[in-house]
Amino acid sequence: MNNPTVLIGLHDGRLIQENSIEIDENIVLKLQEFAKKNSLNYASQMDVLDDLMFNHSECQELEKELNYIITYAEEKAVKIASERILVLTQICIQKKNRRIKLYVAGN
Repeated sequence: MNNPTVLIGLHDGRLIQENSIEIDENIVLKLQEFAKKNSLNYASQMDVLDDLMFNHSECQELEKELNYIITYAEEKAVKIASERILVLTQICIQKKNRRIKLYVAGN
């Protein structure tokens, strides 16, 4: 049986399918736990239950936090998930002139 997943992607009024990924809910919970333990404000807000949008400036801060997680987290799955989210976060930052946001869809 497959574990539930959290959908993370770019959103411009609608989800941009080609810029979206699914990450196992348990890995997102571990990422969130690591973020909370290390006082990472934006990464700790990723929730498996509620939807969340990060705007351009929030993505800039999230980028720093994801780089921290990639550097210091011990669990490989958390690092890999953070790298995947980081790619979308960087696209969001690059598209600052558009109304692109990073969307985290909880279940």
